[in-house]
Amino acid sequence: MKKTLLLPLCVAPVLILSACASKPEPAPEEHALFVTNIKPDGSKMFSFSVEMQADKKGGSGGGRGRPPGGGSGDGMGPPPDRSGGKDNGKGDEDKTEKVFQLLDMKLAETGYCREGYIEIDTYETEKRINILGECNESATDEDKRQFVNQYGY
Repeated sequence: MKKTLLLPLCVAPVLILSACASKPEPAPEEHALFVTNIKPDGSKMFSFSVEMQADKKGGSGGGRGRPPGGGSGDGMGPPPDRSGGKDNGKGDEDKTEKVFQLLDMKLAETGYCREGYIEIDTYETEKRINILGECNESATDEDKRQFVNQYGY
């Protein structure tokens, strides 16, 4: 009888300690940085970056222009194929597409670019994927009140 009681008492601390030791990796959106910048001429710029575990590679995109929720905001059709016709680098392409999905969600959540945006640049640093863009519409007075310029580092 004592052996039956002793076994659960020995196993329980091991299970508790092992559960505490393996912490899940935080979701990418937990490491996202969204910075807005409304220029004096009313143009609405933004920077969006997500911390990722990625190799250091650079890239430049041009003109996604999608309004929040999908579809092309400038009539240019689907975004260009970032793979360059090669099979290698598919993981990097998937990460970049995930960042664009997170950006679309952030823009829908905040309402910052209501009529879509133009992608100015996309690049990857050692730990982050960064997107610079400009909204298709000019800032309203409400935008200027709601989106006070932020300078994030």
